[in-house]
Amino acid sequence: MELKRVTVIGLRALIEYAHTETIVISDGNLQDVFEAANHLQFVEILTFCSRYLRNEMTVVYGLLGCKRETKSFILDNFISVACSDDFCSVPCDLFCKFLSYAHRLCSQSELDVFRIALSFLETLVSLMRKFSR
Repeated sequence: MELKRVTVIGLRALIEYAHTETIVISDGNLQDVFEAANHLQFVEILTFCSRYLRNEMTVVYGLLGCKRETKSFILDNFISVACSDDFCSVPCDLFCKFLSYAHRLCSQSELDVFRIALSFLETLVSLMRKFSR
């Protein structure tokens, strides 16, 4: 059986991950790991590769200012951003991080922030129930 676009390096990394639930992603293996994960549908590994690339771009291309501006925009416009359709796909740890900046959240009331948090948690629980079946 031939696995097109899957190298030994990529396959080895995925097998290691399947056994140990740990993976090392570096500049040297990123392309191989990404191609193997994409071909074999290791969605979590694709997410790891994406995060690695995003972090590398932030460091290499000096996008820290962009990251700060984005965070500031979200905090300054929290209610409208939180009401957008895409907001439910924000990772839970990032959502909690935004809530930890409660003193900087621009909202009419704490009740608005509470309702958003409640809605986020309800969506999260609903998804967990859906995928646990």
